[in-house]
Amino acid sequence: MGWGKEKKLIQWVSWEDVCKSKVEGGLGIRDIRKFNLAIMAKWRWRLVLEEEGRWKDLLVSKYGMVTKCLRTPVKTQSWWWRDLQKVCKEGGGE
Repeated sequence: MGWGKEKKLIQWVSWEDVCKSKVEGGLGIRDIRKFNLAIMAKWRWRLVLEEEGRWKDLLVSKYGMVTKCLRTPVKTQSWWWRDLQKVCKEGGGE
């Protein structure tokens, strides 16, 4: 039992290949990095465009007024807010 030279070797596959659809020869697993980036971009979009919402009021009270690019001191930021700022920078926001 087990893996070793005498036994079956592990077949390494790139993450890119794993994320391909089954039709393309992959496993059809969603690329978590791309999915997370899409979700964070949606939150950023909602934060900038929506006028009301309890969730938005909470964020404004914690981090201050929301502009196109979100800037707050690092000390007071949650991990979620930091990721949202990364999306802002990657999207070319100011």
